[in-house]
Amino acid sequence: MSNLTDYDNLSFEQALIWQRSTITPENGLNMDSRGWINREILINKCLNKNTLDVACGNGLCIDNGRPNKSKLSSNLYHGIDISPTLIEAAKHLYPNYNFDVGSCFELPYNNNTFDVAITSSLLEHLPDFSSVKKTVSEMLRVSKEGVYLSWHHQPNKGNENIRINKNTFYGTDSFSNQYNIDKFNEIYPIDKIVKFGNS
Repeated sequence: MSNLTDYDNLSFEQALIWQRSTITPENGLNMDSRGWINREILINKCLNKNTLDVACGNGLCIDNGRPNKSKLSSNLYHGIDISPTLIEAAKHLYPNYNFDVGSCFELPYNNNTFDVAITSSLLEHLPDFSSVKKTVSEMLRVSKEGVYLSWHHQPNKGNENIRINKNTFYGTDSFSNQYNIDKFNEIYPIDKIVKFGNS
């Protein structure tokens, strides 16, 4: 995956197994287990809360791909993703849940619609800090209590605003961004944001 535009190229079959390699090892994917731990944290934080899952993909944060574990309630969960194919897969996997196609930069919901807004493994793939700022601001706008952010790399404490980490993501050259924690904290109200990683 070179950037978010590659979501447009997913087939429905690929979207069904997106980031679910731990429970489907036969697909040949290999996912770092830290992401599964952080999604479990997200799920436990949002139990019994009206939750918006931004960049929900195929709905993995509903039950972390493990239906026998804790599961977010269908009447309290709402997912949104920019990929129509991933949303189609989410509706197939979780037919009783609510999903929308839409952008994290302009969430199509009124102020304070949800108790909390969450995102896992989105911010580090956005192209620059201004897009992160726009996304988090939108998440704060639509949530009453605040947001939970999970990402591959904790924000850095160095001098640079963004540190680019090149890697391979599902066999394709990719990158993820590490944002400066001091700059991040200058902009956002810390009491409304809970940050954790490495997702």
